[in-house]
Amino acid sequence: MFTPSMTNGEIEAVAYKDFLEIRGRVEIAQDKFVQRVRYTPPGFRALHSLQETHTLQTRSKNTWTVCFYYMQTTPTGIVSVSSALYTLLPRNSGTDYLFMNNLDRFHLEILSSHFLRRYRERYIDPNQILLNGLNPAIYFMRTNGDRSIAFYTPNTWTEQEKKDKYIFVSDQGLQVATMVGRVETYITFMDQENLSDYRAKVYEEEQLFREFENSMTLKGDKQMPFLRKCYREKDEMREKMYRFMRRSLKSDKTYKKACEMFEIMWNTMCELVEFDAARRSKRREKKQELCIRIEDDFISFD
Repeated sequence: MFTPSMTNGEIEAVAYKDFLEIRGRVEIAQDKFVQRVRYTPPGFRALHSLQETHTLQTRSKNTWTVCFYYMQTTPTGIVSVSSALYTLLPRNSGTDYLFMNNLDRFHLEILSSHFLRRYRERYIDPNQILLNGLNPAIYFMRTNGDRSIAFYTPNTWTEQEKKDKYIFVSDQGLQVATMVGRVETYITFMDQENLSDYRAKVYEEEQLFREFENSMTLKGDKQMPFLRKCYREKDEMREKMYRFMRRSLKSDKTYKKACEMFEIMWNTMCELVEFDAARRSKRREKKQELCIRIEDDFISFD
């Protein structure tokens, strides 16, 4: 059973035993939930049928809660669902939330009470997000699937902290976390309003890099909105990308090579946007010519 005085190593050992014990039960419950959603016609899906909660007791006398929620059904009929498997760990400073969301391998994530207080103060409350009874910890896990590790470590961190700690970046803000063994603990949350000027710039650079990465997975016209945005703000965007590369690439040789590749990509992007703009302009001209001809035909007919 989890107790407030446990070390990270002790928490990991107990959680791993629980994981091995309940993983199969969670998978069976998830399969049943998917089947219920699949065979319920869309028009008959009430809100309660799109999510489901179970409690699981382990031999260690821990009570875990698993929440399933429906996400989407693909055109080919594949039902996509997500889940959160968690339990509470009361401590002297507040209540931590322990998550084991990956059923394929053991990975324990702890949202500390301090992290959750900062998350509520700096994101939930200022953005007036209506949780409708949903716990902030569950909301964080549901809405931050896009988080990725930033190429940034504060200069104030010691060498040991740089080894143990890192920063996640997501659309909601920055999250400082640490990994000890197979236990990942979220320490604090920072949104853009609470960042120093330098960290705010870092956040912008990281977000821009993620947008570039995401745009590379798109094809054809789906890429164009982002490329047009880069072109409109090309001086500012270009500067941000150079700052990002200078900060994230420590070797001068690697930095120089990255700059050369970036210039090729940047010039290609500008050519694509200019070509697209010329093509759209010709289309407009043809439409105008067509409208004029139709109008002339009507006049002639009169």
